Amino acid sequence: MRTIILFLLILTSSCSITKYQEKGETNPTSFHEKIPFKTIKSIVLLPVLIDGKPRNMLFDTGSQLNLIQREQLKGKTYGVDGASNRKAKMGSEITASIKIGGVEFTNTAAWNGDMKGLKEQIPDFGGLIGQSIINKANWKIDYPNKQMEIFNGSFSEEGFQTIDIIREEGVPYIMLTVEGIQYKTIVDLGSSSNGINVPSDHPLAKVLLEKYSFVENKREIYTIGGNQMVTEQVGTINSVAIGDINFKNVAVDIRSSSQLRVGMHFFKDKILIIDNLKDDYFVK
Repeated sequence: MRTIILFLLILTSSCSITKYQEKGETNPTSFHEKIPFKTIKSIVLLPVLIDGKPRNMLFDTGSQLNLIQREQLKGKTYGVDGASNRKAKMGSEITASIKIGGVEFTNTAAWNGDMKGLKEQIPDFGGLIGQSIINKANWKIDYPNKQMEIFNGSFSEEGFQTIDIIREEGVPYIMLTVEGIQYKTIVDLGSSSNGINVPSDHPLAKVLLEKYSFVENKREIYTIGGNQMVTEQVGTINSVAIGDINFKNVAVDIRSSSQLRVGMHFFKDKILIIDNLKDDYFVK
């Protein structure tokens, strides 16, 4: 029985998260780093230094802020929603230093909490790299070759196709076309779905279950609040599209979750650019 990891961290407070995402700076201000990475259940795992201590952090575009692994909550507490509709209380902090390769991200905003069930799986687990770091650089994820590039400028787009991004409180969404209908979908690279995760109560779930063959699968997932056993329907659909970009033979899992999403494995054979200067993604 395998454990998968699903993250989507959304502050349940009504206040805007944007001012917290903007906190912090990079040192140096000009940089271009290439860093090899490992994966766990298809999610990018990067070696970092948190306040000078070696740690491993998951790269999670679906998280509004960083999340720092701490056994005791620190700072003001908030209610935070996870990807499977579970909630947890998290602390909050300004992290003095998170260094990725030669790039130091200073004084960035983060939640903190004790991620039991996950910290046991990842040695020296440090937490999640969320939008409070991701939005301060441009990122090129060469998933087939397991290499991440971090750049303060824009990467060359030659040979790449553009994915238009919709931002909602700093989190990236796309319009995903399935069976001729467009659906707003979060790009949640912290999700280990094998393709598209469809909430069981979403209108698309009924459409797909009626047209395609799905089988029941049980597995353990990690989300906010700890480990959870879920029952899902898994199958493969012919194709989906993001704008003019077509993806063939796409894996789908249908179960209880907070919203429609694509994870890192959706782009498993691609090179993906996150360009925060142009506020677009590019794929090849």
